[in-house]
Amino acid sequence: MSGPAYDELREHVWSRDHGRCIECGCVVIIEKGYWHTMHLAHIKSKGSGGSDVPANTRSLCLRCYAAEHAGKPVSRGADAPRRDSAASDDKTVQSRERDDS
Repeated sequence: MSGPAYDELREHVWSRDHGRCIECGCVVIIEKGYWHTMHLAHIKSKGSGGSDVPANTRSLCLRCYAAEHAGKPVSRGADAPRRDSAASDDKTVQSRERDDS
């Protein structure tokens, strides 16, 4: 996937993840479609049969993305959004809203 459809997916996932890295919780910035600090990462790789759908993607900062691909553990920050990869986007958002209360 590329072009406008990919940009739309990234924006959707960024919004769903509240503009934060799903691992460490740092803020990831988007400006005019250019992603300064965010990488759209697949939960199940496309090579392993994963797809470009919101339920299979998550927001990672560049540091966490690089660590993940280097096989290094990433410490989960206190501000990291909680997300069950098997949950639907709606359930994830509802869960986060309860956590924020």
